[in-house]
Amino acid sequence: MCKKILVLFAILIGTCSVYSSSSYAALPNVDPQDPTCNEDILVSMNARAWLEAQRETLQNENLIVKPDSVMEYSCFGSFLNELALEAKHMFSENRDAWDGSVGIINDSSLDEDLQVLVGTPLRNYLNENFGHDYLGGRWTGHDYNLANISSTDYTCEAMGTVWMYAKCVDYGIREEDNFRTFKQYVSYDPRTLPSPCASPDSRINTYEKNVFALGGTPGAATWRDEIATKFEDLYNNIGDLSGPGACGSTKPIRTGIIFWSEGNTINDATCLNPSCYYNGTNSCTNL
Repeated sequence: MCKKILVLFAILIGTCSVYSSSSYAALPNVDPQDPTCNEDILVSMNARAWLEAQRETLQNENLIVKPDSVMEYSCFGSFLNELALEAKHMFSENRDAWDGSVGIINDSSLDEDLQVLVGTPLRNYLNENFGHDYLGGRWTGHDYNLANISSTDYTCEAMGTVWMYAKCVDYGIREEDNFRTFKQYVSYDPRTLPSPCASPDSRINTYEKNVFALGGTPGAATWRDEIATKFEDLYNNIGDLSGPGACGSTKPIRTGIIFWSEGNTINDATCLNPSCYYNGTNSCTNL
């Protein structure tokens, strides 16, 4: 039994070896071919990908507004007014212990002290860091202005008012919010709020490189309306070049395969136009 199994196993090994050898022998001897893809296509794809990413980044930085200060939304100055109103009997304005003998203290002493210690520094901070209208400058004419401290009750509607406006405002009320072509972004920066970005900035040269020359000298080539030069040359008249039977107007595309026919070595290719076939001589022929 063991001998029969060994014999059968040997027969199988031999059969596989013969089949494998014959299979490899049947494969064509394909030599490495020159690249069948135009490298300008990859350059164009890379350039367009960069431009699309940059355009999205610019619009995100424009549409996502700069946060306003919590001090503004909470009307912090009104908290100080409440403190000046309720704490006057604990601090500067309490003259009971002195039986009115301290003449330099008056009913606004605590207000004035809070203004010097808190109000004025806070106003300077807000002006220097949030000196713009609400929503990073988008809600024109609406902002929080810290007034001088006075003894009054706390009141504040800033948070609810800003939230309602942000919820209900329509898209595109500013010209900068609209989308533009790649060409327009070369000399246009929508990031104007709360203050414009420095111009020209470091992105301009990269924009020109990708939009105009696709790797050459910035601005050296004529604007190509976001399409690679090779595409324009090939499809300048798309109707004539791709129509059925327009075999002489298009070039065959090599597949990278070599075959032999009647003793001749032929680089295989294909023709894209309907009713056209590759004639083996680097051109397409009508059927």
